[in-house]
Amino acid sequence: MYETYADILIVDDQEASRLSKTAILRRDNWNIIEATTGSEALQLFSERLFDLVVLDADLPDQSGIEVGRQIKQQRPDVMVLQTSSGHLGYGAADSEPLADGYLVEPIRPEELVAQVRTLLRLRWAERRQEEAEALLAHSLEASAIGTWEWDIAEDRLKLSYVFSELLGHYEKPFSQERPWNQFVLPQDQPILDEALAEAIEKRGMLNVEFRVRRRDGEVRWLAARGRMSDGSRSRMTGVIVDVTDRKIAEEKAARLEAIVAQSPEAIISYDLEHRIQSWNRGAEVLFGFSEKEIIGKTPQETIVPPQYYEQSAQIHHEALAGKIQNFETQRQTKDGRLIDVALTAAQIHDRQGNPLGKLVIVRDITEKKKAERALVAAQQRMQAVLEAVPVGICFSADATCKYVMGNSALFRQFEIEPGTVLSLSEKTEAKKRTRLIQDGRELPFEEVPLKRAVVENRIIEPVEFEVHLPSGRTWICEASAAPVRGPNGEVIGGVAVTVDVTERKRTEQHINLLIAETNHRAKNLLSVVQGIARLTAPASDPKVFAERLSQRLRALAINQDLLVRANWEGIEFEDLVRSQLEPFQGLVSSRCTISGPPLRVSPSAAQAIGMALHELATNASKYGALSEPEGKLAVSWDIDMAGQEPICHIRWREFGGPEVEQPARKGFGHTVIVHFVEQALGADVRLSYNPGGVEWEVTAPLGRVMEHGSKLDARSLEPQDHLSVA
Repeated sequence: MYETYADILIVDDQEASRLSKTAILRRDNWNIIEATTGSEALQLFSERLFDLVVLDADLPDQSGIEVGRQIKQQRPDVMVLQTSSGHLGYGAADSEPLADGYLVEPIRPEELVAQVRTLLRLRWAERRQEEAEALLAHSLEASAIGTWEWDIAEDRLKLSYVFSELLGHYEKPFSQERPWNQFVLPQDQPILDEALAEAIEKRGMLNVEFRVRRRDGEVRWLAARGRMSDGSRSRMTGVIVDVTDRKIAEEKAARLEAIVAQSPEAIISYDLEHRIQSWNRGAEVLFGFSEKEIIGKTPQETIVPPQYYEQSAQIHHEALAGKIQNFETQRQTKDGRLIDVALTAAQIHDRQGNPLGKLVIVRDITEKKKAERALVAAQQRMQAVLEAVPVGICFSADATCKYVMGNSALFRQFEIEPGTVLSLSEKTEAKKRTRLIQDGRELPFEEVPLKRAVVENRIIEPVEFEVHLPSGRTWICEASAAPVRGPNGEVIGGVAVTVDVTERKRTEQHINLLIAETNHRAKNLLSVVQGIARLTAPASDPKVFAERLSQRLRALAINQDLLVRANWEGIEFEDLVRSQLEPFQGLVSSRCTISGPPLRVSPSAAQAIGMALHELATNASKYGALSEPEGKLAVSWDIDMAGQEPICHIRWREFGGPEVEQPARKGFGHTVIVHFVEQALGADVRLSYNPGGVEWEVTAPLGRVMEHGSKLDARSLEPQDHLSVA
């Protein structure tokens, strides 16, 4: 510490005196430097700093008084103790003393030490004051605190450098009248005047905040603190601080507080222990709890249902970790109702980033969730409808048909993986592999109904085209489409319906074929009827003619009925036999057996065979096996695949009846049984009148008997058991 250490210069040309002073002062551990002349003393003084100079008045080269004067001129703060053997050098009567202390020699040691200590204490006190003042000035400058002094009587304001800086280097001299007016905003001047007047009147403290306009035009907030500096009312001193940032922060905080207070959304803050710290009006309205009821409580005690306790704790933990949470959940009101809410949770922290808690914004989305659930239900119903309909439905999600979606029926129709998003605006695998054919040419995807509806902004009526799939399957599609328009009428997409009309087209073709076939067969049937009538006519008795003609027409009708029921596509041989024997059920009973493999007979073959069976059954009932109770009948057929061409064998055998003789003449029945069958089937027909009963055998190419396109069952080549008609 400098208070325990000092540099002292002793100037004396008398060696005994000089050494005596040095010896006395060194006992207090002071650093002593000696000089014998004034010139030497001034040289040493210019080279180093001294705290005290003990200067003898009588020096050989110049007066000690003059040396002291020069020392004071260079360093007024250095203490000078002047010694003299005869007189003291006070200087002129009207001038200030040239030394800080005087001693007359001979000097007593204790007197010298006491005087030196006194002067050093004064020196140290002055140094502390200088350091304190310098420290204060540096502190004020470093903290941007300005100082001011107001001479009230003269109405002059003295500003520190910092104060001038706050005003933008204000350098103009102040006017005599109201110096504050030069920089204070006019609207704030009354506030400052009132505060100054009150401080002067009550001799109290000045404490006021006001706005100033800097030289560059910027407006800043200043806070002035001051007090009267003497007992009179003529001078006031104080400090000035720029509080603009604080005022802005306060204004922001006030605005934020107002926003939070008036916000319709619930805004809640929590501390680190998850206790509610603030509760705005929106929270009161949403949950029903008043601020007084809920402050200091945890959400689990108030607004969080038990099933969401764990979730709430997790949200709090993650928010304190700095994560911003956005999610939807449920909360509970004061009356116990559960409401759907959307939460946003974030950390609250201090300026150093240390967490203080969390802030949560809660929005009621109950109606939104109801609408969403209703929309989902509607979408599910619509999806169920789309999946239930047997037609393909596709949607374009945009006006370019870049994103096309469809239902399951559409994916099945075009053999596409379910859920695939198609496109009609760029090449896709589906396009490469699937071909659309219309009127013999390949239909570009730009011309499909959906694309046309969107591009042309109109409904496309149903059009037909063939769809050739990669699997090789081909089907006929009937497609129609319509654009989907937005609120302003602009096209925003499209919808199309695709129907598989392959079976319908086949049915239409079949119907047309049937109509032509029916027309053809009707003409043939009329020809057959005419022939039957002409060949039946030779009967002399009209009654007999009518009866025979009726029976033969009925047999023909039975064949026609079977063919119509089979859509003119052929009938089973067994059904043909049974239908022709049905009118003789009373005679046949259990006396007839039918055997043969499954065989579908063509319409032309069925007509010829059916007429022949009718004639055979009629003759058997009148003259043959069915005319007596003991007579029996067997009808059979089989297929021979041994030769180059498959052969069909048909047999009619009667036995157990009266003895049979060959008729004397060949009538209509013989023509039908033999010649009609030969011509219709290209067959070899053998009719035998054996004594034991009539036997009829037909050998015909299988292709003339079997319906075209039908297939033989494996059982057709195996022996069959006899079946009873009954």
